[in-house]
Amino acid sequence: MPRRVPRNSLRRANIAVLTAVLLVVVLAMVAFGVDVGYMCVARTQLQAAVDSAALAAAAAMWGEDPLASAQHEATVFAGKHKIGGNDLELDPAEVELGVWNQDARTFTPVSTGSGGNAVRVTASLENVALGFARVLGKTAFRV
Repeated sequence: MPRRVPRNSLRRANIAVLTAVLLVVVLAMVAFGVDVGYMCVARTQLQAAVDSAALAAAAAMWGEDPLASAQHEATVFAGKHKIGGNDLELDPAEVELGVWNQDARTFTPVSTGSGGNAVRVTASLENVALGFARVLGKTAFRV
């Protein structure tokens, strides 16, 4: 007569298999959450750097050459920030002088010879490294 396996030990074996499978799924979700959080932090760091550069450029745009002054100050202040551990090197061409219309909430760029009452700074950073997404073949992202 064959020996019967106690029912309680079969349940333990099933739970061990389910735990192993679900542990992989939970770890994948944690890794996804960490990488998405890192992307959000990098985006916030870039926004802080660009805001700092724009404020510095706006304060410096009242000299003899408003565009050159604004570009210089913007690049200096942007260079003081790190995004995802990388230094931000702002291209002076990404600094624009213009006119801000408060009622319409629009920015209109002006020609380089004239001033304006506002500054717009745009920036992006390529190849910010990811941590856990490398398993899926995604090694970097763009901010």
